Amino acid sequence: NESRKILEIPELKVSGTCVRVPVFSGHSLQINARFARPIGVERAYELLKDAEGVELSEIPTPLQAAGKDASFVGRIRVDETVEHGL
Repeated sequence: NESRKILEIPELKVSGTCVRVPVFSGHSLQINARFARPIGVERAYELLKDAEGVELSEIPTPLQAAGKDASFVGRIRVDETVEHGL
């Protein structure tokens, strides 16, 4: 699994799907994450706001990220389909 190799976490439980859409620049990801203990949306934003290489945006778009190295993160919300999920 490519994610396990890149992150160097062989025990990482991940299931990825790639959906390609025609945009002029960039890639977009939608990620669901399950945590060992509860984490709220506000706490997630708090943890990410000072993370290196992360830029928070209300609604990130490929155009907004064009020509920049940062990963734009936004629209974080609770995933009610899994325990402790965002």
